[in-house]
Amino acid sequence: MKKLFIRKRHCERAQGSALARSNPFIGRSLRPTQTLSQVLAMTTFIFVLASCGKALPSLEGIDLKQWKDDKNGCNHYREKTTDLLNSQFDKLKALDENQIAELLGKPDQTELYRRNQKFYTYFLEPSVKCDSPNERAKKLVIRFNGTRVASEVKIE
Repeated sequence: MKKLFIRKRHCERAQGSALARSNPFIGRSLRPTQTLSQVLAMTTFIFVLASCGKALPSLEGIDLKQWKDDKNGCNHYREKTTDLLNSQFDKLKALDENQIAELLGKPDQTELYRRNQKFYTYFLEPSVKCDSPNERAKKLVIRFNGTRVASEVKIE
């Protein structure tokens, strides 16, 4: 009992010292409502930041499931959509690598280039990996700059 009294008295002296009077946080704890409101504010802020991402565009007239299933252009679906795709190039520009891969599927070829540039290639006509290959198959080529954003889209 005596030790408890001494400890309590010692703490009271420390709180009354000049250091304790000059610093408002010594000897105090945050009230539960302050802590809860701060956590809620941070959670809301993080949620707002996370939801600011750019939505994926839709490519009119192109069935993206069939597009993704037509690897290397072997099923000739991509070949049929060349004109529709050509008119919608502007929707693909300024998307990043992950967004392009999510929209069009994994590329048939990936080429790394200097200065962190990258090229994604999607064959529109049957490539050499198909049963009836076309040596000069048309392909959709997307160039990504060093910041991983699509800067050029063309058909070769």
